[in-house]
Amino acid sequence: MFDNIGTVPEIIEAGDRFVQGLIEKNVPVAFKEVATLTETQRGTGGFGSTGE
Repeated sequence: MFDNIGTVPEIIEAGDRFVQGLIEKNVPVAFKEVATLTETQRGTGGFGSTGE
């Protein structure tokens, strides 16, 4: 499936290469719930914070 989120129509013809992807192995993970987070070298501010 292809979703064109632009405003200009795109024409895809047989043989065109228009999709890029990455296949990765699905590795199981385990999460641990904690009451508080410890300080890290990355600092504070939370996910996506630039500190500004």
